[in-house]
Amino acid sequence: MDVRILGQSPLANLYFMRDQQAATARGLVVGRPAKRQRAREPEITRFLWDILGIPIAGTVEEPGTFEGGDFMPMGGEFALVGTGGDRTNREGVSRFLDLAPGGFDEIGIVHQPGHPLIPGDRPDPMVDMHLDTYFNVAGSGVVLGSEFLLRRARLEVCYRSGEGYEPSGETTTLYDYIQSKGGFSVIDLSILEQLSYAANVLCVRDGSILAVEGERVMQTVLLNLERKAARDPERYGRLLRHAEEDCRRIMNEGRIFPHKPEFARHGIEVFPLHLENLTGGATAAPHCMTCTLERGGDGMPGGRAVVIALGGNAILQHRETGTAEEQFANVQKASRQIAAIAGEGYAVAVTHGNGPQVGGDILLKNELAKETLPPMPLDVCGAESQG
Repeated sequence: MDVRILGQSPLANLYFMRDQQAATARGLVVGRPAKRQRAREPEITRFLWDILGIPIAGTVEEPGTFEGGDFMPMGGEFALVGTGGDRTNREGVSRFLDLAPGGFDEIGIVHQPGHPLIPGDRPDPMVDMHLDTYFNVAGSGVVLGSEFLLRRARLEVCYRSGEGYEPSGETTTLYDYIQSKGGFSVIDLSILEQLSYAANVLCVRDGSILAVEGERVMQTVLLNLERKAARDPERYGRLLRHAEEDCRRIMNEGRIFPHKPEFARHGIEVFPLHLENLTGGATAAPHCMTCTLERGGDGMPGGRAVVIALGGNAILQHRETGTAEEQFANVQKASRQIAAIAGEGYAVAVTHGNGPQVGGDILLKNELAKETLPPMPLDVCGAESQG
């Protein structure tokens, strides 16, 4: 008998809204996350899509795993699907291609590159867990990514055949494949910038992107890397040294991502965001926190809707006491960032968590007052604090 107490399995990663599904011209393909702690997320989001009347093209089933951060449409001609890491597996890619034919003449299956500065055959899944952590689109003819990894990412070419796609037997690198498609300009990211999720931008219209303000994220990444290197210097020592060199150079030049002159040279308009107001300080970026709900026949976004998940920690920040004034101030900060997205013409749906509120407020009051008032179960407490 499989007994699960759902109240003790919080969906702490639900605000990463990219991964539960991928939008195709036929509708949403519901994914199957690889990690156990995320397994129930597509059930929740599927419920929302059904309410909104959004068509579902199909679902990736076991043994396939598929996450939306590994799907990158590139216009009507071609698209990219990432695999090879510990998120999207080959069975998941095959199922996705079966469910989402049409709209593309060919699809490149990109194999996650091992990081050359991490020795051995055991990859670190947090370094480049999805395709959108080392490659993305900024506008027509302009992409950004870590050339260091793009030249090492092996790519298989599949051509459309009837209602599906067939392997062509052609292999190349992601960098060379992109160059073969009309010579895209590549805005190169340093090792530290890529580790800091600089590639994880959101293109809201051709040539306009939302990007995370990089300085605080870089400091967090360096601190985490220092801890890893202290535990395993042979595995992470070289990567840490290169990242530290990048940091010194970037700070000396005063060109902290996304304030890179390359964007202006390619006519890319950048809207920097302080996403710690949305995530409570957790590392995240615009692409992985949003999902496209509709695409046209060319594979590009066909609607003007976006779903943003507001984590409970965004309302009650670390080391705050939780006063009403503090929480209202945090909501105002987050709302300004959401308003910037709405100002781009998007219809915005906001979901939110309530972990700190239900845990640090209502459940604590439950415990303190249990001799006077009957304590309420977790689902009731959640409804009281989440609405």
